[in-house]
Amino acid sequence: MSPTPADHLNVLNGSIANRNAYSSIDGYFYQFELTLLHILMDQSSEDPFQDQFPGVNSQYKIELVEDYAKYFIDSGNEYVRLAQIKHHNKYAGNSEYLEAILWLYYSFLRLENNAGHLNKKFNIFHYDRSPKKDTASVLKDAFEKNENETEANKQHPVYHRILELGTDSLQMRNKFISQTQFVKTQSLPEVTAEIKRRLYTSHGSAQYNPDFLYAAILSNMINAGRAGNSIGLQEINNYFTTNPIIDPKFYFLKIMQLIDRALDEYLEQMSEPNPLLPNSVVDSNVVNDYESIAEKIHNFFEKHLDEPEKRTSFISSISDSRNLQHNNTLIAEYEEFSKNFVHIRAFIFKLAKIIYAYEKNTCLVNNLDDWFEFTTNCWLFKHPHEERKQGVILADPQQSLDAIKTIGMLRTRLSSIENEDHIPNVWYWGNIAQLRASHMIPYRLDITKVPVEKWALNTCEPDSYFTVQCLNCLNVGEAGTIDHVPNIFKVNCKMG
Repeated sequence: MSPTPADHLNVLNGSIANRNAYSSIDGYFYQFELTLLHILMDQSSEDPFQDQFPGVNSQYKIELVEDYAKYFIDSGNEYVRLAQIKHHNKYAGNSEYLEAILWLYYSFLRLENNAGHLNKKFNIFHYDRSPKKDTASVLKDAFEKNENETEANKQHPVYHRILELGTDSLQMRNKFISQTQFVKTQSLPEVTAEIKRRLYTSHGSAQYNPDFLYAAILSNMINAGRAGNSIGLQEINNYFTTNPIIDPKFYFLKIMQLIDRALDEYLEQMSEPNPLLPNSVVDSNVVNDYESIAEKIHNFFEKHLDEPEKRTSFISSISDSRNLQHNNTLIAEYEEFSKNFVHIRAFIFKLAKIIYAYEKNTCLVNNLDDWFEFTTNCWLFKHPHEERKQGVILADPQQSLDAIKTIGMLRTRLSSIENEDHIPNVWYWGNIAQLRASHMIPYRLDITKVPVEKWALNTCEPDSYFTVQCLNCLNVGEAGTIDHVPNIFKVNCKMG
């Protein structure tokens, strides 16, 4: 019996084992969501590969060879479509796509060698702020970059695989270009909205709203992808005739998506030119260091947010939210995390630069667990160089419409903790220009130089204080500047 298109793809997939899959959860979801949208468009006038074969149910496999592989048979003819999916929230020039196009070219050469009869197409679906790419130009840049690189370990690994095949030629490159194109796509929120609209139009009811349909089929697809199973439009339609459910882990992934989105925003802001300082560019080595730190922070959150109690205490730690309870569903927790995204982002922005400064001044941070103690009320921050007791990383005051009210609420909650060892007496928060110390808010001005009013008559000066750090030295626009960061953890640090 002759090999099927699926057989050829499985053989090809075995030749590219250990290839990196995802850079962030946003990219992870974008891959699955755009694949889902393409399945919903399959064999219609909107088919992204312009396939319109009536009665054909294409099969899709996620992370088989490329981000997805589509294959089908019609009238004895065999068809294979390979897709790379890229999502950038910034401008992305040709250099962002060099490795992607080389992988597609490698797959093309392998299929030409072993299954030349297949009808093949290759697309790179990309969302970014740049114009649509030209396949010939990107492929040319990819080869020139590797040919001009004298050190083999700095060349793309796939470039060496292409050379080892021994079939690369100008004729083959031109044939590949004729079968390959870049396709501009919608942003992740736009893709999500379009999926929900289409699903509700086809399968919506009083029982199944757009959010449920989206979560149910996407969690089903993720599980199918992990198991190596194929899926198509008919399988999706059949799924909704059964009893669709949402995998509980789905909303944990959505929470981690928020964490990664904050990390991505940090890296993007660092990489983009500062309009106030147009000549200041963050060194690429600094960016690489922060990318390694981002991976550490991701792994840290992935480990600890898997526990419900820690999810609750984290939100309690960074905001004045009182809505999250231990017995909430994961979807309710995800909604609470979404509402507090600005606070999550502020926490991550601060933590990233604190880690960077520590690694430059002291040593690598091998275990972030050593820096935190997890209580039912908050995530206590215990920096190794903190001269006081322990602290808590909060969102920026600018994220609060009423900083005084917010600080009062937070202090009331955090100071009422029964175990004194769990009360944070240092708040890594930010510069609060309008704040004044009072008997109700015994604010120790170690850093922000806030004028202290005299204590009201007939009252006693409080026995305990908490300190609020201005954190001006953690500015993301000065990612490589760390001179003043160690002062954050000293007694009587003064804002410069």
